Amino acid sequence: MRLLERRKDETKITDYKVRAIGAYEEALQYLDAAEKMDSKRCELHLLSPTITMGVFACELFSKSIAYACSQQSEIRGHKLKTDIYKMFSEETRNNLKNSVYDKQHFEEYVSDIEELFEVWRYNFEYEKKTSHYSFVLEYARALKTECERILLEKELLPINA
Repeated sequence: MRLLERRKDETKITDYKVRAIGAYEEALQYLDAAEKMDSKRCELHLLSPTITMGVFACELFSKSIAYACSQQSEIRGHKLKTDIYKMFSEETRNNLKNSVYDKQHFEEYVSDIEELFEVWRYNFEYEKKTSHYSFVLEYARALKTECERILLEKELLPINA
């Protein structure tokens, strides 16, 4: 049996609470991987995978927040700014902005992150690429903190998480 065939037969989880927690737990793994790669980035030349893992952690933390706050069982789209970020409350947006060093360029950088996942996964296809590399992991950490605050507030995480 092929993996894809098995996946088609699996029952899709529709409980927004399970999805919020699941996205959070997956995001933790991607952030952990990105941080470990970042610590060895210069030594091992891991810029592309570090950015890719960091951006994916941002997407998953964002989706966890969106599931928990909207109580929707389906969050469509992968664009952090145009699909997911617009679902955040003003409080969440302010908390995220206040958690990063460069508040002046916050909105611009969040918009730029939308494209980083594709650009850095396929960086050989792009002639010129720039990124706000340090912002990616900083934003992922800010999302993690905000996600934990929201999941605790909504009693979706145990207090000692």
